[in-house]
Amino acid sequence: MRRCDVVDEKEHCMSTGFKVTLMVILLIFSLVLIVFRPNELANGEKWTLYDVLMSRLGHAPISVVLTNRVIVLLEPENEEESPPTDHELEVKTKLEKILVSREPSCRLIRTGAGPMEGDVIEETADYILFGQRYGDSAELKVKVPRSEIVRMEKLSLSENPEITVRDVRFHEQYPDLFFFKAIPYTVVSQESYFAVKRMIQEQQRLYSEFILCFGSLISIEKPMTDIQVLVFSDRDLYNDYMVEHAPDFINTSGLYVSRQKRLITYHQRDSQWVEANSKKIDEMAAQHREKYQDDRSRERIRQWQVLEKNRLHGAAQQATDRTLRHEGAHQLFFSLGIQDRFQQGRIWATEGLATYCETDKIGWKNDERIYSLQQAVEQNRLSSLSEILSKTKLPDVQSYAEVWSLVYLLMQPQYQAQFFDYLRWLRESSRQPPNDPAGELMDFLKTDMTQFELEWRASVEQSIRSIKGK
Repeated sequence: MRRCDVVDEKEHCMSTGFKVTLMVILLIFSLVLIVFRPNELANGEKWTLYDVLMSRLGHAPISVVLTNRVIVLLEPENEEESPPTDHELEVKTKLEKILVSREPSCRLIRTGAGPMEGDVIEETADYILFGQRYGDSAELKVKVPRSEIVRMEKLSLSENPEITVRDVRFHEQYPDLFFFKAIPYTVVSQESYFAVKRMIQEQQRLYSEFILCFGSLISIEKPMTDIQVLVFSDRDLYNDYMVEHAPDFINTSGLYVSRQKRLITYHQRDSQWVEANSKKIDEMAAQHREKYQDDRSRERIRQWQVLEKNRLHGAAQQATDRTLRHEGAHQLFFSLGIQDRFQQGRIWATEGLATYCETDKIGWKNDERIYSLQQAVEQNRLSSLSEILSKTKLPDVQSYAEVWSLVYLLMQPQYQAQFFDYLRWLRESSRQPPNDPAGELMDFLKTDMTQFELEWRASVEQSIRSIKGK
């Protein structure tokens, strides 16, 4: 299962003939804009063809020509959302009430046990019937004897995050899924309350680490408070979404759609690789049960089967977490204005930064990527640095490992300041395709390609040594 590159809506390859036609249309479009000089473009100045192409009105057609793809994005992007309808205002009120209802109203302090937070359902002289709600998933009711209660504390309701128009419209797209809001994230999911709460905590942790690591690069004044995350439990529903919104990316584990500012993924326990390995475990258990008929052996086989299934499910959770951090990093780089979604080329930087954020803490050694590098080195197929910097797509796992290793080196103290300067420059210049991707980076690092490649290869070797024996 491959992880998807960041995409900007549905894309389809175009024929050469169609591309030539489109370039002619683009030229006519540009000349019309120059002649009529709309207010957004003119401002009393003389505009060149380049000015038109780099303007907001020119983004969509120039992206088509430079990327060799048709991007289904014909309407202009509105920075301001349309006003909410009466129905949407009703939904907003409903969602606000749901968030309030999930807040516990009191805390029971008990003897010989930990405190409980929830709501009092019933009180008698002998006991308190206490309820604990877990979102919309479940509610637990417990009779607590008065003799075990030290005291009961009233809790003040915390200020719930504001429900935005984007939140309402997100919920309305998937009204039957669980809705959860915790700044800066809005999550809509099939997963249980406990899974969603864990997920949101992990994304908030990623956000905090991200701000510490890349905060100096943030270019927007008002960060988003409704960054959207859509998580399916069912692989088929995820694929249905891909068919409708990004048909070229069906066989992926997740992606970030920059125009929607939305991360989409599904839990890997429903992935094909988990399904295939689970089947193998069952087959091996069945074979051993045929060979060993006594009760003791069968019990040991059953325990082994349960243990292996638990390990498999743990691996699925880790894979889901990595996808959420990878695509969540894309989401933050674009939402916080560090990268430009109209960027041309430099995929090594886009994906290298996301893989750098995949680990349990941003910047840790990425063992999964290092194992791929180790195989590439042992088989003498590690790409050259020039090849890595010039790639326009990453076709395999090794490619992702290589861009991780490059960004890992660039984030070290001796290069981080220069790399951040490069990223600032890239944010302003990335709408032009690179003529010399290696040269532009070396200019910022103030070194030559030969010397830097030696350092990079030494860094790769050091990373490989760090995992030996694990």
